[in-house]
Amino acid sequence: MNKIYKSILAATAAVIVAGASLVVPATDVLAWGDSNKGRDVYTLEQINNGELGDKITFNSITDGKIGDERNFVGTRLSSSTVNKWEADEVTVEDGQVYTIRLYVHNNSPKGKDRIAEGVTASFSLPTTVSTSQTVIGYLNSTNADPVRYWDEVKFVSEDDFYIEYVAGSAKYTNSKMGTVALSDSVITSGATLGYESLDGNIPGCYDYDGQVTIEVKVHKSVTSKLSKTVRLKGAKGWNEYVDAKIGDEVEFQIEYVNLTSDVVDNVMIRDILPNNLEYVADSTYLYNANYQSGVKVVENTVTTSGINIGSYGPKGNAYVRFTAKVVNKSLVCGENQLVNWASSTVNSKVSKDDASVMVTRTEECGPADLKVSKTVRIKGTTDWKETVEAKVGDEVEFQIEYTNTGEKEAKNVIILDTLPANLEFVAGSTYLYNSSNKDGKNISGNAVVTSGLNIGDYVASGNAFVRFTAKVVNNSIACGKTNQLTNWASATADSKTAKDDATVLTTIECPDDPTPPHIVPTGPTEITAGAVGAGLTVTSLGYVIANRKKLFKK
Repeated sequence: MNKIYKSILAATAAVIVAGASLVVPATDVLAWGDSNKGRDVYTLEQINNGELGDKITFNSITDGKIGDERNFVGTRLSSSTVNKWEADEVTVEDGQVYTIRLYVHNNSPKGKDRIAEGVTASFSLPTTVSTSQTVIGYLNSTNADPVRYWDEVKFVSEDDFYIEYVAGSAKYTNSKMGTVALSDSVITSGATLGYESLDGNIPGCYDYDGQVTIEVKVHKSVTSKLSKTVRLKGAKGWNEYVDAKIGDEVEFQIEYVNLTSDVVDNVMIRDILPNNLEYVADSTYLYNANYQSGVKVVENTVTTSGINIGSYGPKGNAYVRFTAKVVNKSLVCGENQLVNWASSTVNSKVSKDDASVMVTRTEECGPADLKVSKTVRIKGTTDWKETVEAKVGDEVEFQIEYTNTGEKEAKNVIILDTLPANLEFVAGSTYLYNSSNKDGKNISGNAVVTSGLNIGDYVASGNAFVRFTAKVVNNSIACGKTNQLTNWASATADSKTAKDDATVLTTIECPDDPTPPHIVPTGPTEITAGAVGAGLTVTSLGYVIANRKKLFKK
């Protein structure tokens, strides 16, 4: 069992206790479960009556399209033309291929108003030889309640057997996309699902349900047991997985055991190295009863056509060891699981097992980087521009586009907009658009224009749009000329910041210059002396000047 399988099983143990009053425990806790230790369940009538409210939950209807949706993992012969799924136990036949189905239904009746986010599916496949093999299917959603669901189907036989995943068989089917291929990661770390695309978003209601399918092949009449382990070169002890860095060398060990009561000849051992693991020439050694200290295998074919390790009696065993180097051919930034499969073939009977090398790529990643673009439009129009003309009282919409242009995932991206004077934020107008919120998510508060808005984490090439509305007001607009209200936006992630701006142009007319009133001084109606007349004239002029000063002071 590789590291991812272990983490999946560990997660099922770390469950959350819920206190909902409507919890109905599963009738068979070994068959299905969830991270709430028993989720709320509903009938179709209760769903139609609105008892679910705004809650997002999966596979919780007891009389749904497939019956009790908690029993959402089933199987049937791939060659069968009958659409009937065995949901609990199936008796298997040697050499047959079986399809395993995992049903996916967001039970909310509110469609695109209640979209489940971060939806993934995975399967845990047994790697042992036994008369009973249990396959567990997992369904996850980051905003559902519960966030994790599982169900199982059991394969049984009177004879020992093992099941082999058919590489490339994983698919997802729904009414929008039809049938699309999923990554083989569905049997390890999981595969992302979706409705319109594989973006993790699935709306509520039967219109948007779907199913994941994989195929497995049954191998009976098991003649051998194969065990695969790994370690860092020079270390002691063998493990099912190991952590390594680019440039490290790792040693793989393949143990073969003959499980029959007869001598078997021409046992072939082959190893399939994944990309980013490179075979080290002349590193293969064979250990068995004849070579207890090991013998070097001359042919470098263990990772190509395979090597013949000879004949073995009942319970006879052997070990094959070789070295591989971790290289960077296609490692992604972050954690990489390099799954290494080994097989033994005896008389056309095949046994398999795997071991994993976990490589975290950090220092080789390019730096986190980002780009931000700012545009604006008059509210109610459709075209985004770098500059618009608006009048006092108009509302304008700003759009800030963020893109992660680096190789690493950007954590906690902060968007901040600096509004200039004469632009006033409209409360409740902020919306976030990204892969999880394609129709936009309303953001309360005014953080985008004050402390900055945290829009979450974004993988390489991930992007988002933030939009909000502002109103043109006259706090300090100069009259008689075009005022340029430049609005800057910034995006910050991993100590890097990018900026861009958009502009609102506004003009107001100046009022007419005030005209002083015509002032007639009061005084005598007759002037009898020249001196007196001259004095009166001066006094009257001084009166007019004084009153003009008072007028302009107003």
